[in-house]
Amino acid sequence: MNSVAGVVRPPVSAEFIHELRKAFPAPTITKGFDRDTALWDAACQYVVEWIVNKSSVQAGSQDDPVAAQQARVRYGS
Repeated sequence: MNSVAGVVRPPVSAEFIHELRKAFPAPTITKGFDRDTALWDAACQYVVEWIVNKSSVQAGSQDDPVAAQQARVRYGS
């Protein structure tokens, strides 16, 4: 049985990661939020983060403003 983790992945550009993060933002929890939508958004964000972590390009540096903003929101800095 083949594992997705064992597949060779091509390099992923910072621009592609930026577009993924724009298309699939981290879920936001507000008053009256829909649980199913939040779970779906979290699952999509998990896939994006998996792609980032497994790619040869690590986003989240100073050249990726979306990642920097998400980190500030997520960690309160």
